Amino acid sequence: CYAAVGAGCPIYAGLLDAPTASLRHTAAFLLAWFPAHAWGAIPKLFRLVREDPSGLVRCSSLLALSHLT
Repeated sequence: CYAAVGAGCPIYAGLLDAPTASLRHTAAFLLAWFPAHAWGAIPKLFRLVREDPSGLVRCSSLLALSHLT
């Protein structure tokens, strides 16, 4: 199951630019658990921490960054 969900990391990274906060939050949360696949998402996660209007998205992005860096 872990490998199957991890295969979707490129999709999750793309969802960091989604128009809804719930999608951005969920994508950031998922990426936190797949460090081997999510390194390319780090710049987007930093951007979300600095700029996203949703506190939940900022928190999920910080969680992801703490696991990835």
